[in-house]
Amino acid sequence: MKTIKFSIKTIRGTFRTFDYFANSQLPLVNHILYKSKILGANQHYRVVRMSSFLSALDNFLMNNNSSEFALPVSTIINELEDFENDDPEVLIITDYDSDI
Repeated sequence: MKTIKFSIKTIRGTFRTFDYFANSQLPLVNHILYKSKILGANQHYRVVRMSSFLSALDNFLMNNNSSEFALPVSTIINELEDFENDDPEVLIITDYDSDI
């Protein structure tokens, strides 16, 4: 009997902040993304490697250990950690004055 064996690897993905956070939380999330050097000032999107993204968030949380930052950072990490081994490119999209 012949069989085909294969594995699935995630190559690219999208993380839209406004899908996971309320509009009122976006300023804090955007601040975290800016301070962790994931996004530049008023930059709405960027493609990064998953390992770089998660590493930057971990470093940010180690340097800014407060409950205010812990919840949003852990929300992002929990959503994305399943894909960490594949190390895909992630398109991060955020909005500063969201009407979505």
